[in-house]
Amino acid sequence: MEKAKLYDTSAIIELVLRRGCKTVLGATSILTIVEWPPALLYVPEVLYPTKEDYTTAVNWQMKLRRMGNPLPAVDLLIAAIALK
Repeated sequence: MEKAKLYDTSAIIELVLRRGCKTVLGATSILTIVEWPPALLYVPEVLYPTKEDYTTAVNWQMKLRRMGNPLPAVDLLIAAIALK
């Protein structure tokens, strides 16, 4: 069974506003909805981060900070959700 695609804010905006898609087949996260509420009109599934997702994102951020390359928290959470 193929996993659904998980789209972030910039991907949804690209598909909807620039390419004219009426529906984006796949899912997005609640973080994207908070960032760009119109995404609710185009994406049929909204995923919410779990405690495990937050833990994964924190662990990644700790490693990235040690390397001197921290990333935005929202991006790490979306990546953790996509990992499932």
